[in-house]
Amino acid sequence: MKLFLGMLLILCSVQSWAVCDFDFEKNKICGKLEWIDGPYLGEKSHFEVKMYRKGDLSESPIDAQVDFHFYAWMVMDNGHSHGGPKMTYQNVRPGVYEVRDARFFMHGMQGYWEIRADYKRYGRAMETAAVRVEFDQ
Repeated sequence: MKLFLGMLLILCSVQSWAVCDFDFEKNKICGKLEWIDGPYLGEKSHFEVKMYRKGDLSESPIDAQVDFHFYAWMVMDNGHSHGGPKMTYQNVRPGVYEVRDARFFMHGMQGYWEIRADYKRYGRAMETAAVRVEFDQ
């Protein structure tokens, strides 16, 4: 019994270490963001997102048979927020998406940027997840 409880504790601990940048909680899907080049302020940045089933320790990419839509979102300190420059993204292989033209700028605004992803089915956003963009300064 102690062995079983120990193994259960270890399994839960390992799962809590898994990276789930985009957490689509209702649909039990995670997205792991990897910066290929960036992120940069005022210049193009390049990243990849791998979608996988929540709890899959191998993080095997899945083809969820849905669309994901990626976009930049500015959250300002004054409580307002708005969309950013358009990103073009492509599904480079099942469950893996690539953005080569993400752009972020401040122009004197106070706040922070997010990359948002919509889980879309039948053309409608069913769930949205976001990752805050952290710039090296």
